[in-house]
Amino acid sequence: MKRIFVIALVMTFAASLSMAQHWDQVYQSGNSNNSSVVQGFMDVGTAKPGNGARVWQIGNQNLSDLKQFNGGYAGDQHYAEVYSYGNNNTAYTFQSRATGTSYITQIGDWNYGNVYQNGNVMNSEIYSQGNANWAQSILWATNSYSKITQLGNNNVANQLMGQGMGEKVQGSYFESYQQGNQNFSHQHMAGDGYAGGITALNNTGIINTFGNNNSAVQYMYEGSTSAANNWANAYQNGNWNNSQQYQTNAGNSSVHWQIGDGNVSVTVQN
Repeated sequence: MKRIFVIALVMTFAASLSMAQHWDQVYQSGNSNNSSVVQGFMDVGTAKPGNGARVWQIGNQNLSDLKQFNGGYAGDQHYAEVYSYGNNNTAYTFQSRATGTSYITQIGDWNYGNVYQNGNVMNSEIYSQGNANWAQSILWATNSYSKITQLGNNNVANQLMGQGMGEKVQGSYFESYQQGNQNFSHQHMAGDGYAGGITALNNTGIINTFGNNNSAVQYMYEGSTSAANNWANAYQNGNWNNSQQYQTNAGNSSVHWQIGDGNVSVTVQN
């Protein structure tokens, strides 16, 4: 197995830097390669400039693991890109304690892409083209954006957006777009605030599917806590599709658009 390990651990900070603290690029062509990029700061509680990294992998059964972190939430924006072309590839991006932007592009079959972001004003996009791919975006953030696009059959898109204890997810947007057959899209947006507080407020969730035998599920609530003024929209064009949307508390809106035969829609609002 070929391996590339790029580690940039910074213990000190040069105040004169006005751009990304670190920038790294990795290119791998072949099979069973492993790329690990770590860019971060160890002094917890101190905001530092962000980092940038880009990884290209061409081949099969490759792994990319890209991590960026910061000691303080006020740090500059991190930027991460991963491109993989082939089958059975895995891509992870992790960004913590800053604003951040993350892109994963996968072309081929049986690939897995995962984005994890923890901070505020995070942006995430995953694009996959092929069959039997799995894309997942997890954002513990507010005022954020997340989108998954999948072209092909038997794909899964999973998006989770929320916040930590005592906080709420507010003004955020997530969307999935799937074109093909027998695909599944799941989106769950909720906060984890203190009892009696509104934990999911003024958020938008959209699912678009084109094809047959597809399923779309959206949740905007969290247990017994509350959600308000959220909007969920599902559009399906094809036959034998299923759409489900669940929302709690007041002022929420749900829209189902289904074009075709043998489709089912379910809405639960309470």
